[in-house]
Amino acid sequence: GGNAHPSTTAAARAERGGDRPSPPRASSARQARSGSGGGAGVGREELSVVVEKMERVISNLQNENAELRKRAVSNVKYVELTKEVKELRATVEQLRAKEAELTSRLAATREEADRAAKTMRELAEARRATKAEQEKSAALREKLVEAQEGRLSAQEALEAAQHSAHEGGGRSAAPPLLERANAELEGALRAAQAEQRLLREELVSKGTLLVDVGSQLSTALEAAAEAEARAASLEGQLREASTQAKEAEEVVFHAEQERDRLAAQLGEVAAGAAAPGAAAPGAAAAEELAAELAALREDNALMAAELSALSPAFFEEVEDMKYALAVTREQLGQYERNFGPLQPS
Repeated sequence: GGNAHPSTTAAARAERGGDRPSPPRASSARQARSGSGGGAGVGREELSVVVEKMERVISNLQNENAELRKRAVSNVKYVELTKEVKELRATVEQLRAKEAELTSRLAATREEADRAAKTMRELAEARRATKAEQEKSAALREKLVEAQEGRLSAQEALEAAQHSAHEGGGRSAAPPLLERANAELEGALRAAQAEQRLLREELVSKGTLLVDVGSQLSTALEAAAEAEARAASLEGQLREASTQAKEAEEVVFHAEQERDRLAAQLGEVAAGAAAPGAAAPGAAAAEELAAELAALREDNALMAAELSALSPAFFEEVEDMKYALAVTREQLGQYERNFGPLQPS
């Protein structure tokens, strides 16, 4: 149920207490039905007053119960909404913490992706440098082949010249020009061979470096792809967490509005029940309402006990009195229609 105004409760108790006369005896009811004597008129008036007071008591009791039920429901709903608001606030805090964590993880993942992209650029530059070295090695290899071919040609020319000189004059010595050319070619060949050895060693070193660069590049590409995938996943989770946080905040906002509305209603009721200027908002108002609720429930139980204590014979006698009162009023009306209104004594 809900609470009622204290003045209403006091009035109901007063009407149920000293103002209510004791139940009349059955003999009075029978006397009222027979219509005998002037005392019967007085008894009918007393019965009418008793019946009216009993009706007012029952009506007040019903009104108090309705108000008590209404206010109790509002108080319970206010407590439930306050609890729900607290739970929703905790949920919002959790979502905000999750959003902050996802933001931090996303920033770290983006830094990792930037580092991977930088490594990829460095490895691409190293690959371009290695390719340039390979082209340089190929050019040196061509020069070495040309030097070897020139040496072979010079050696063949020298041998042919020696053979011609041997057949012509029996001289075994080669012409000085050919010897110088041969010496120059041999020197160029040795230089080319030395350069070839250095180039081969450099190619081996650069080839090993290229293999390492390729492996590092593959690793960097995989790391970059993983970082991008993690970043995309974290961005999706972040958007979802932000959406959930906004929805939870909207729910909290509406719940707080409903809670404030109920609090205002309870405050108005409490202000009407208390003395002027003695408003007790918040927890004090809730405690006051709870105390008043307990008092009204106790008063309700007392009134119910009083009503249950009345015997069926009393209610039967009350019905007889009501019947006698109706008959008397009908007779009085008939008399006034026939002889005019009664003059006051």
